[in-house]
Amino acid sequence: MKCSETGGYAGGSVNNDEVVMNKGVMVLAALLMVSACSSQQKQEIKEGGREVGETTRDVTRDIGHATRDAARETGHFFRDTAKEIFGGGRGDGSEEKEADDSEQ
Repeated sequence: MKCSETGGYAGGSVNNDEVVMNKGVMVLAALLMVSACSSQQKQEIKEGGREVGETTRDVTRDIGHATRDAARETGHFFRDTAKEIFGGGRGDGSEEKEADDSEQ
C-alpha cells in the first residue's frame, strides 16, 4: 500500500547508512562493556570460551565416531543379509566355480 505523502510503500525503506551506523554503535557498546570488565572477569570470559570450544570439539568427535560406527554396522547388516539371501557364499565367485566343477 503506497503512502499518500511520500509515494513510497508503507513501512518505508531501510537506509544502508542507518544499518552501518547501528552496527557501529553495537560494536562500540560491546567493546565498552568488555573494556569495563576487570582482568579477572576477562580471564573468566576467556576460560568460558575455551570450555565451550573444547566441549564443541569433543561432541563433534563423538558424533563423528558414532556416525562411523553406525555406517560400519549398516554395512555389516547389508553384507550379512545379502549372504543369507544369496546363499551365504564367500562373495568372491569361487562357490559358482565349485558348483560348475561338480556338475561335470
